[in-house]
Amino acid sequence: MDSPYNPDDVLRRFQNALQQTGFQYQNAQLEAQLQAQRQNLAQQQHQLQQQQMQLEALHQGMQIGALIRSRRIALNADPSALEQYCALPPGTLFSLESGNSSQVSVEHMLRIMQVLGLQISAYPRV
Repeated sequence: MDSPYNPDDVLRRFQNALQQTGFQYQNAQLEAQLQAQRQNLAQQQHQLQQQQMQLEALHQGMQIGALIRSRRIALNADPSALEQYCALPPGTLFSLESGNSSQVSVEHMLRIMQVLGLQISAYPRV
């Protein structure tokens, strides 16, 4: 007759329970690591999006600066004289033409563009 307290059965059940607990602990650790990796990936994606927006702004600034420079040269306008005429601080035009439009106020940029006969148009992105 089998005893419900057979030492071999008790040992086997204990080992199975211990093994299951170990698996659960490992799964919990893996889930926590996976969650941390997901959060890290989300942060990296956000940083990449921010960098992409900064590069896009830089590219647009360079395009505006190049347009202003080419128009100024086409009109044979002296940079210093143009800055004085527009009542701008020295170096403003150089900053703008170099693509550093973030260092130039919108008011100053529009003043230069108006004097050079340029206008800005805005369209929704497609």
